[in-house]
Amino acid sequence: IVCCSSVVALFRLEAGIYTVVVTDFNGCEDSASFEITEPDVLEIDVAGTTTVPADCNGSFTGSIDLVVAGGTMPYSYAWTGPNGFVSTDEDLTGLEAGIYTVVVTDANGCEDSASFEIIEPDPVVIDVSGTTVTAADCNGAFTGAIDLVVNGGTTPYSYAWTGPNGFVSTDEDPTGLEAGIYTVVVTDFNGCEDTASFELIEPNSLEIDVAGTTVTAA
Repeated sequence: IVCCSSVVALFRLEAGIYTVVVTDFNGCEDSASFEITEPDVLEIDVAGTTTVPADCNGSFTGSIDLVVAGGTMPYSYAWTGPNGFVSTDEDLTGLEAGIYTVVVTDANGCEDSASFEIIEPDPVVIDVSGTTVTAADCNGAFTGAIDLVVNGGTTPYSYAWTGPNGFVSTDEDPTGLEAGIYTVVVTDFNGCEDTASFELIEPNSLEIDVAGTTVTAA
């Protein structure tokens, strides 16, 4: 008795159980089942991905820690972003604010894509026009004051004042000031800064003009 074998190939099958019954010329049969498996769906875990905002307005300090699941490793990454940004890294650092889009491709060519936004705070701005500068009451007096107004950035702020005759202060609103130029550097929680100067004036000296005074005898 001579037995022969035959190979039958099936292509383009979806996942599942496939059963075959083979019947020969004489009606003899045999059967077998085969399982076609598939990997889990390739998926970018948007909720699990961590995005870190830029520290300061206009800075390149944002980052994205990408999380991908499923598919067949290894993965490849194709990032695009603002101002012509491109990268093939998985996780990104040194990012400016903007929208970043990634296409993730697994070893079998399966793809998924997602976009992430890196945000930034408003710039730290000393509101020069909104700041109130109160002049000294008298010439040479230490009665001036500055009521500073700052917007943007990330609170809390810190203040570094310098002024005439070695004046320094870390108060937001310094008081008891003599006339002169006062400069402040405002730094927010993330180290972002703005600088401004203010002039505190004083009236002229009050003087009795003795020589010009007319004395009339009784």
